Amino acid sequence: MPAAQAPGLYNGRVAVEVLSNMDTSHVVAWQIWGIKYFNAFRDPYKYAPLDVAVNNRETLRRPDGPPEHEPDDVLSYKMEKGDLLWNQLLTSHWVPAGDTASP
Repeated sequence: MPAAQAPGLYNGRVAVEVLSNMDTSHVVAWQIWGIKYFNAFRDPYKYAPLDVAVNNRETLRRPDGPPEHEPDDVLSYKMEKGDLLWNQLLTSHWVPAGDTASP
């Protein structure tokens, strides 16, 4: 496996939010403690067209959260201890910070 695509480990912390972003590899999120809400769009290409996601991915990174959207456009997954979630590469997503430990 090329080093650029080697598996990585993200350790979420209290009050640290995963900003609206997209990963350049497939991701399996494993919730090992606490609760997190993983959010993504029902129609990701509406907010991040594939050609932009591939060629200008950094322009889609949003430190202030996801773009303006209708609440019904969001899929939100409550992840509790032991839950796994598959996130396909180039899928825009965000994970709001909680106030309790949730690695």
